[in-house]
Amino acid sequence: MAGEPWPSIVCPECAMESFNPKDVEERYCGNCHWWTGDPALYAVWKAERADATADAAPGRGGR
Repeated sequence: MAGEPWPSIVCPECAMESFNPKDVEERYCGNCHWWTGDPALYAVWKAERADATADAAPGRGGR
């Protein structure tokens, strides 16, 4: 119907909004390249990214 908003997903990590029907269906963020619909998987992914960032910091084995 005219005037109704399109379904969308907003990534909890980068705040990008997608109106792509497949992204909405799969709860996928094309910017982060990750599925954000499962809170448990999202928490693990976010922790792994934080660890990788900390390891790459100067003085912690990074460049």
